[in-house]
Amino acid sequence: MVTHPTATFVVDPGVCVNVGERAVAQLPAVLRAAVKPSADVVPTAAALAEQGYAMADIDFALPTHAHWDHVCGLHDLPGLPVYLHRTEHDWVTTGSVVPVGGVRDSL
Repeated sequence: MVTHPTATFVVDPGVCVNVGERAVAQLPAVLRAAVKPSADVVPTAAALAEQGYAMADIDFALPTHAHWDHVCGLHDLPGLPVYLHRTEHDWVTTGSVVPVGGVRDSL
C-alpha cells in the first residue's frame, strides 16, 4: 500500500481468496505445484483490512505488470480502478495469446 498526499493505492494486488481455484488452476499443470501460494498466505483484500484500509480508502491499483500473481487480488477488490501500462492492457484484452492464471478474469 502506498499512501501519497494525492492518492492511496495498492501495488501488485497479487493474491485473491481461493487463489488455487480462481487463478492457479488456469496455469499449465507443470507450473501449478511450483507457484501455488501456501495456505498461510493472506489474500490482498484481507491484508488491507487487517491494516485498517477499507475499499473507500483506496483510490486505485497499480500492477507493475499483468502476470497472474500481480493482479489476482483484484478479484476481491471489485470496482477498484486499475492503472496498467498500455502494452500490458492491450496484451490482456486483445492479444492473440491468452494470458493464463485468471489475468483476464482479474482485470
